[in-house]
Amino acid sequence: MDAILDPIGKFWDGFLANPIVQLASQLIVIYVVLLWLGTAYWTFRDMQARTENPLLPYFAAALVIFFTPLLFMFAVVLYLIVR
Repeated sequence: MDAILDPIGKFWDGFLANPIVQLASQLIVIYVVLLWLGTAYWTFRDMQARTENPLLPYFAAALVIFFTPLLFMFAVVLYLIVR
């Protein structure tokens, strides 16, 4: 079994050590974080335009922020349903 898994492990180690792959993964992470923060800002501004309550925009943006960059799309869907 080691004869099969060893070359696969070496391939993935070499692939992940490639500077282009590392740069691409860093750019993807930066993009997702910027998209997450931008969505929180959009939620804040959208709720400001829709309500006179001064606390609801902060609550809506906090909802998106608390859902982390990995799950923030669920918060956006929830916000769109509630609004």
